[in-house]
Amino acid sequence: MQLWVYDAGSDSGIDFTAPDFPISPPNPIYLLTTLRVDTDFQDGVQYQTKQHIGTFKFERVD
Repeated sequence: MQLWVYDAGSDSGIDFTAPDFPISPPNPIYLLTTLRVDTDFQDGVQYQTKQHIGTFKFERVD
């Protein structure tokens, strides 16, 4: 299962290094899109490579 990156909608800082600016009530959760100089994500995947942030592998253990 591929992992997409989401924004929780609870902070309005302009990038990941900005101070916290809490939002009340929070915005809806959505796929993360950031500035290219920040984390380089668009619609939840890395902008240039289109790779997901990670994967989960589920395995049944009896």
